[in-house]
Amino acid sequence: ATEATAATAAATATATVDFSAVVECSKVLVEERGRRLVAAKLKEAVDDNPQLCLTDMAFELLLYLCNTMLHEMKNSGSRDLIAARFLLQAASKIRRRAAGGDDMFEFLQQFLKGYAVFADIHLWEELFWEEIAATHRRLEGDRLQRSGFSGRATVATPPSTTVGGGDGDGDKNALQIDEDLAMMSLELAISRMGYWCVPLHVIMSFVGSTLGQLQLGEANRRRCSARV
Repeated sequence: ATEATAATAAATATATVDFSAVVECSKVLVEERGRRLVAAKLKEAVDDNPQLCLTDMAFELLLYLCNTMLHEMKNSGSRDLIAARFLLQAASKIRRRAAGGDDMFEFLQQFLKGYAVFADIHLWEELFWEEIAATHRRLEGDRLQRSGFSGRATVATPPSTTVGGGDGDGDKNALQIDEDLAMMSLELAISRMGYWCVPLHVIMSFVGSTLGQLQLGEANRRRCSARV
């Protein structure tokens, strides 16, 4: 899917975009592999430039590409959470200037949040464990060794995600996650789910399941419920 990566790179640039290249790219979105390549390219663009701000033309063409991807995903019956996760992460940051002032922006996610795949609890569970593990790896040699944090909670490896080193020995895959970090990550996830219009019953189910795996108590459950 060379066309997919090339057109996606063009769509995330601020230079003139060739619409024919974007249309050609949309053809590969019929296949799951093509969707993953395009979504991964978008996430890569955001990772390289977290403040990515597009021209109106680039934004509209990229929105066309994303809508096509999500329609093809729905039509195929594929629950491709890998592509959906990449797209969610990218769409939360890709933006354009909105009418009304230089400090006002529209984000790509505002135009994509109605798709059913973004209400899938498994998507948010995978995203949560991926991000909390990444944060833990960044902090374990620094902030997690400081005395300013409160007590720790053992985070068991969820069934579909490897959080630790992954040698298959059960507890050896567990991370010792600081409780404050766990709650901060969970509250952030709740806020993001709300912005993506995830139904309330899905959010509550996600909170209950995640708190159970984090082995956190009733006080934290009430704290999370207050955020919903």
